Amino acid sequence: MYKIFYFVILLMLFVSVNTYANSSDLFDIDTCTVAISPSDTIIYSDNPIQLQLNGTQGADYYHWTPEVGLSNPTIFNPIATINNSVQYVLEAYYIGGENLVYNGDFELGNLGFTTELNLSTDLWPAGNYNIVTLGSRYHYMFSSCTHNGGKFFVANGASTPNLIVYQTTVSVLPNTNYEFSFEATNVCPTATPEQLPQFQFSINSQQLGDVFSTPFSPCTWTKFHKFWNSGTNTTATITILNQNIVAGGNDFGIDNVALRVVCKASDTINISLTTANVDTCTVEIFQNDTTYYTSEPPFFVQLNASQGAD
Repeated sequence: MYKIFYFVILLMLFVSVNTYANSSDLFDIDTCTVAISPSDTIIYSDNPIQLQLNGTQGADYYHWTPEVGLSNPTIFNPIATINNSVQYVLEAYYIGGENLVYNGDFELGNLGFTTELNLSTDLWPAGNYNIVTLGSRYHYMFSSCTHNGGKFFVANGASTPNLIVYQTTVSVLPNTNYEFSFEATNVCPTATPEQLPQFQFSINSQQLGDVFSTPFSPCTWTKFHKFWNSGTNTTATITILNQNIVAGGNDFGIDNVALRVVCKASDTINISLTTANVDTCTVEIFQNDTTYYTSEPPFFVQLNASQGAD
């Protein structure tokens, strides 16, 4: 009897985890599109001109290449300053599906991840962390940061290099684009720029992007994100490190750790800038040079030139 009961429970857990891990299937990663207007165009001008480019609105991120000549390569409608003929490529990224990271918002507390920091209600020693709703709860010198009225991970950064702040493993689909992201903030009001946390994150030991820091102002939550293609992988081990080993001031909060599927679309516009092509044209007056003799002006003469000019 007990064996049957345990079997049913395990089966329910398996179905639940498997459904959650493949929730990205609910987001169709093959149907998103983006289009640029105007379409391929020829511009006749002897001088540089400005052209308003417009991509389809609604994507989460945009990236135009090349970036030279664009007012902002990360918006859907930059102004292009055209000096020569150019081809622009617009990539649009649509983020969809459920967050594959279990308890990425920490609302369930200290579950769903591992860390090499120490769980403690005393955040005075470097290397300790807790899950809180108020940044100063276990360290009165921390700023009283909150985040969307919920829980978040807060830590007194360790002075040990390459110490894992956060790590979790999720199931992914092969050959699929994903966005990894999390939000972070400085919680130390007296921190100098050199004391700010220096985050580095990776998936399956592949570093994504450069080391980066939180804004200097405490309680300023900032989203950091990078795109990742799963290749042949069916699991993704997400790791966040803090590479600042300064013991003082190296204090931070993190929240909303997420891995979501990405639909990527692209379009191209070719712009040809050319000098106006004006051919040599002629006009002819039919009368030759003529001398007229009259004793009483005025004298009226019908002149005729080639017809057809504008």
